[in-house]
Amino acid sequence: GGLSEQVYSDSGIIIPPNDIYKLSEAILELYSIPQKLIQMGDNAHKHSVTDFSWDTSAKTLIDFIST
Repeated sequence: GGLSEQVYSDSGIIIPPNDIYKLSEAILELYSIPQKLIQMGDNAHKHSVTDFSWDTSAKTLIDFIST
């Protein structure tokens, strides 16, 4: 789970709440294409380090407060 605003298409799959069919489709897709799962995990890590670091979060907050 996660906020859809924080899920990039190259690092995650957004599943509508309570949609077990979409969830099962996503699981089967990632199971059948393990390289996609690995790549998405790598991309998610890169996004977390660059987009959600303390430095980036602090700069975003300071920019927001300053406007």
